[in-house]
Amino acid sequence: MPELVIQPPTLLPVAINLPSQHAKLKLPALSPRPVNTVAPASVLPPVTLPDASTAAQPPASSSAASPSAPASRSQGSHGGSSQSAGGRGRGRKQGGWCCRGGRARAAAAQVERLQREISSTSEAELAQLHASASRIQSSWRSCQRKVLLQEFMRHVYSQPDLSKARKHAQNFLPKDRHGNLYPLTTSLKTFHPLGCGLALYFHLLHWWWLYSFLLLLMTLPVTSINLQGSALPALDGDLLTRIQTSHTLGNADELTLAHGVTEVLVVSVTVWFMFWQSSKMKRLSARITHQDLSASNYTVLVSRLPATLHDVSSVQEYFHRWGVVVHVGIVFDHRELILGARLRSELRQRLADARVAWYNAKSNSYPKRRLLRHTAACARAKRCLVETDRRLSQLASTGDFSCTGHAFITFDTVEAAQDCIAACREVDKYFEGSGPISVRMAPEPQDLIWENLQYSSAERCARSFFATALMLMVALFSLALIIFSAQIQDCHHGLLKEELRPRCNSGGPGAIPSDVFFFLLGIGLLVAGYCLIFLLVPLLAYKVERHHTCSARERAIYVKLVFFQTVVTVFALVYFLLGDIPALRRWVPGGNGAGDMEAHNLEGFYTSGAKVLVGGIVGDAVIINLLIDLWRPDIRIARWQARRARTQRRMNRLWKRDGDLYLAFRLQLASKWVVLGLGFYTLVPALVPLMCLQYGIANWVDRYNILRALTPPPPEDASCVRILVQWLLPFAVLLHMAVTIPAFAVKEERLGVASVCAVGSAAVFAPLTLYFMYRESRERRGYGTGCLRLGPRLAALREYYLDLPGGDQDRAVLCRVAPAVCETFRESHDVPLYLPPVGGALLLALGRDLQLSLSDRRGGPAGKGTSCSPDLSLAARRGRKVAPAP
Repeated sequence: MPELVIQPPTLLPVAINLPSQHAKLKLPALSPRPVNTVAPASVLPPVTLPDASTAAQPPASSSAASPSAPASRSQGSHGGSSQSAGGRGRGRKQGGWCCRGGRARAAAAQVERLQREISSTSEAELAQLHASASRIQSSWRSCQRKVLLQEFMRHVYSQPDLSKARKHAQNFLPKDRHGNLYPLTTSLKTFHPLGCGLALYFHLLHWWWLYSFLLLLMTLPVTSINLQGSALPALDGDLLTRIQTSHTLGNADELTLAHGVTEVLVVSVTVWFMFWQSSKMKRLSARITHQDLSASNYTVLVSRLPATLHDVSSVQEYFHRWGVVVHVGIVFDHRELILGARLRSELRQRLADARVAWYNAKSNSYPKRRLLRHTAACARAKRCLVETDRRLSQLASTGDFSCTGHAFITFDTVEAAQDCIAACREVDKYFEGSGPISVRMAPEPQDLIWENLQYSSAERCARSFFATALMLMVALFSLALIIFSAQIQDCHHGLLKEELRPRCNSGGPGAIPSDVFFFLLGIGLLVAGYCLIFLLVPLLAYKVERHHTCSARERAIYVKLVFFQTVVTVFALVYFLLGDIPALRRWVPGGNGAGDMEAHNLEGFYTSGAKVLVGGIVGDAVIINLLIDLWRPDIRIARWQARRARTQRRMNRLWKRDGDLYLAFRLQLASKWVVLGLGFYTLVPALVPLMCLQYGIANWVDRYNILRALTPPPPEDASCVRILVQWLLPFAVLLHMAVTIPAFAVKEERLGVASVCAVGSAAVFAPLTLYFMYRESRERRGYGTGCLRLGPRLAALREYYLDLPGGDQDRAVLCRVAPAVCETFRESHDVPLYLPPVGGALLLALGRDLQLSLSDRRGGPAGKGTSCSPDLSLAARRGRKVAPAP
């Protein structure tokens, strides 16, 4: 048997093949701190185990060495001090840690005793000893490799890479089927998969740019006539005042036939565009909504259920009359759990950051005080996370959650969901004595705000009323800023004319150097007044109001922003109009009809009002579009923070910016100038080219943000676009008629041809506009209600997938592909379930409302005793997408 040599374990270097970018990585040393009570590895001699043949013989070295021992001791005692000193010096040089005296003799005795014990062992024990030594050495090497690998991974993890963050953010951008980013000049059809609301917004920008360009061509003759006039004496002032007021209607010497013809032409084209845009929006909305099947096509949202509802099987049996029920999700009061789960995610990220900071302080030999501070922060973050986990687990296991009155019923087919909605609309339905229940198509799962589903309609209305009242006070303050900005810019009229005119005209040391300062100051106050509304409306929508869906929240933000901005600007213009009330005195019964040239031309209104309108649209086109929405200061700040992030996860999260509330802010900006531009372009024709510029810039800014900078927002419905098309555009047409007729009447000394044309166009097209509003309010379908209809679905399939022409010649092809269009829920692989976002562990703890009931292929009901497969149940409890049943 060969001899077994036991060498004490030493810290041998372990080679790790590192990547090329980490070739210069310096791993920390793994050698332990020396201890005085243990001899080093280099001093202990290797132990040689004899084989079985020589194991029984006594060792010869002991008897051979005994005679010479006294001689050596006598030699050392008779004056060998110099030799012993030299030996000790050589021992220090050879061994590093030379053991002297009793320590060396004790070590030799231990080695001798170990040799005697090994010599008395049997072969089986020797074999076990061999195996034990091999296991010890293998464990030691694996421990070394594991420690070095952990140190390497920690080093890589604590040094995030910007290229990885850019790649991570790029993965969320829209791409074509080849995995490439869409070009900025891509077609409008590219935005259809991003949601109905966002796709219709891009169509609207394109159409309104074309419409404003056509409007520009139609108003060019009127604008040239106004520029040639000299009716406003204020044009003798500074250059900015001439630029802002020379194109207005008040500068025209007299109204001609061109003004009346242009008015009739513009109103007729606008009313035709209103009807055409509505029908086009409805067709596009239906086609975009039915392009791909989603969870909302199979699911209905049932409301007004009893608060004591906990049994899923009773709900399933009730709704089984309309079709096979795949999943029943009763909505409970899980607000604390959902908010706690979000807090836990934040605490986990905080703990990861604290660990990285602690590791950097430890590996970089920071001062002890700093290391202790990071250690305390790490312990504090871990303690908060453990306490949050404990509270969430306790709340999920022992909490008594009540039903919020809502439930999501997922059918296996789309026809079953439609039949359920139609039946509940025809006749009132009651469930366990509660009702009548309300049934409608469910929103998308990613569109739901689960923590707000517990709030009733009355409580949500009260909160919205409080937020609206607060916004009214802010709007009044914003109105004061807008009026003050217009008065500052006007040195010839307004409240500050007596104070500003001497300083503007004087050349003393206290004189203002240029009127550009007043223009910039007025623009700044105007933007400040609007920014107050921009900042407060989203804050109230998130903190005070309790909307059930993200679409409802964006719709509320959109309506409030459009309403307050439009109303504030209109009231400011009315204020300037009331300042020149003597001009209207001769049109009032009993008036004297007298008025000077200034009052006759509404000079104060044209100067101050034109500055407000022109300054507002220039500020929106330059400051809002280019500086805020294109340059995006929030993205710049977040990416500046991302460069200083300690972990790759935090860098990825900071570098990727979500597009939440993007549609509401951008659409309200376009809607604002739909109302103001159409309403007041007769008085201020410069609004038309500025509108064309505004929509052109907005189109390219939005394309860059959606395709390059921001993560696209979740798919939304077309409710915001519907408000613009159904209400704001007709209101803008009526406002235009209400403003144009008095403006023409005041301009003309007697009833002229322009006034007759304006009154005639209003008499013809005002009833059509009112009829349009009545028709759109009575129409319940359209604009993406969520109901799947075969016609739009086949049209979308023909356009996007089959590339077939429209008409009756492809009816046979469409009939053959019709069964493939209407697939069932279990045949779809990527349709998620309606589950609260609380994590897999909490979903398992809340298992009573996560029962996934699946019937067999024949369509039979899944009763109380029916159990789903383990894979489907586990996928449902973990909140993942459910695969089709085998």
